[in-house]
Amino acid sequence: MKLESIKRAENVNAATRRIPSGLVTRDMPLNLAIIGGGEGANKALESLRNNSLVTLKGVLCEAGELQGIIPHSCCRLSLDRILANPQIEAVYIATPNYTHVPLAQRCIRGGKHVLVEKPLAVSIPEARLLLEEKQFIVGVAFKKRFGDWVPHFQRLFLTKPADLRICAVWRIPPPRTLWRYSHRQSGGGALMDLGSHMLDLVEFLCGPILSISGMAVFDREFERIDRRSTIQLTLRSGAIANIILDWCGETASYRLEAKAGNHRFEHIRQFGEKDIIKISTNTETTTYHSDPSEEYHGLFRAFMQAIRGCPHALPQMSDGLHNLEMINVAYNSIQSDFLRTIRSDKNANVCPNLV
Repeated sequence: MKLESIKRAENVNAATRRIPSGLVTRDMPLNLAIIGGGEGANKALESLRNNSLVTLKGVLCEAGELQGIIPHSCCRLSLDRILANPQIEAVYIATPNYTHVPLAQRCIRGGKHVLVEKPLAVSIPEARLLLEEKQFIVGVAFKKRFGDWVPHFQRLFLTKPADLRICAVWRIPPPRTLWRYSHRQSGGGALMDLGSHMLDLVEFLCGPILSISGMAVFDREFERIDRRSTIQLTLRSGAIANIILDWCGETASYRLEAKAGNHRFEHIRQFGEKDIIKISTNTETTTYHSDPSEEYHGLFRAFMQAIRGCPHALPQMSDGLHNLEMINVAYNSIQSDFLRTIRSDKNANVCPNLV
């Protein structure tokens, strides 16, 4: 199924509201509040501990969430108190998918810039509601763009060669939150959850995606929720990417491999530890470690720069909408009657293009 008809929204946030001069300067930390108490908020809080670019002013989460993680200097606040606080410039929304757009609209209308966790919305029509909100910055948290390994990948495959082959396997244990298994609340399963990041990352690294095809294993109990999806991407450059997205893992694991000619790149995420990066050419192999928290550092740096009116690399609403369009194409291409029951696949970790 071709993506040639998909167009990115243009001129989003063209009329972005600037904070009056004299209140802040470009090099002042961003005063931020976080809404949410799940994994995204947890990781963001961990990364902000040593981040001089952001000052955390408040957190909104359910009772019992983020215990022991919220800094003592930070207050738990209601949404009304966040919106009423003139010191809080921006809000990071890391809540269930179906709340992203309503919360973003409320925060924007309350005078705040917003950074929304991926996916931007549960559907394309819902995401388009935010295109009307042009007076404030609205960013999407495609944080994988900001990994400190990304420049190494880009230099290695600078010319985006046609023989580039990419394989990624991302596996996590079954989610524990019930909203993940409601299509109305989540928008989909593993493809929506993990695939939103991977589709954005592949296109960011390698250029426009021309076509998507895929297969999925759907849950017997929960309608339209894929436990495992496999998608193949064809890029404009001629490169091909195969991505396996899995909610059936015993433990979390992530591996991305890329190869073109004599050049090979590997990114292995060791959850709870630093990532392993391997870069190989025809003469040598270099191995080093990468800090996953740099993804959040880079994301919040770009968010601050966008708000301050500086050049920035913040993913915009148009990126979030385009991402949802790609996910929609992927789901439409999936042969849902090919596999209807969850079954183990011992070869799921094999990257077929990189043998």
